[in-house]
Amino acid sequence: MKGIIIGTGAAAALAVGAGYTAIADEGRDRPAAAAQRQERTVTTLSGYELDADVKSAAAFSGNDLIFDGTVAGPAEQPRRVVRRLPSGGTIDYVYTPVPVRVDRVRKGKGIAPGQVVRVRALGGTSGSHSTFSSLGPRAAEFGNGLRVTLFTQPQLDAGDGQPAITPNFSFGYTADQKTVYNLGGEHRKTTTAQHFQQALRRVR
Repeated sequence: MKGIIIGTGAAAALAVGAGYTAIADEGRDRPAAAAQRQERTVTTLSGYELDADVKSAAAFSGNDLIFDGTVAGPAEQPRRVVRRLPSGGTIDYVYTPVPVRVDRVRKGKGIAPGQVVRVRALGGTSGSHSTFSSLGPRAAEFGNGLRVTLFTQPQLDAGDGQPAITPNFSFGYTADQKTVYNLGGEHRKTTTAQHFQQALRRVR
């Protein structure tokens, strides 16, 4: 899958880190008709690809949190993040929050079983601002009731007032719980749930 860092420091929301980067390209559509003068801003997010297999996910040192969870409802209304950087630049993108109930925490602090957290699915439309992203899973992939295992960055507020979690790696389980597959990325990889659980034992 592809990675993005949502941070609070100079690295900011679209930033270099942990061996990968994200690039934001912004365009504006200006309709010619006088009655349609509202400017529409479209941001495209792309970046370098991380291997989407569980072995790579378990070995990745940038995972602050690793937890099992269940998607706890439909995706919420997209939210726009606008934040000025110390360097003078501006971060401006839209993401869609997905509620996930934490079932088991395998690594990290700050979340607990039974808690519902928001997972950032990059992309969406808020007002006249739209973001299209090839980074990470899309909101539509998080079907209500889907069992997931997420390898993520810490829960924090990226600048929109909503504490949320940005995944580095995301995996979903089939309905029979026998197969695990990656969410997001250009290519779907699958493995047995047994092999996946064995790989999780190597988490660091």
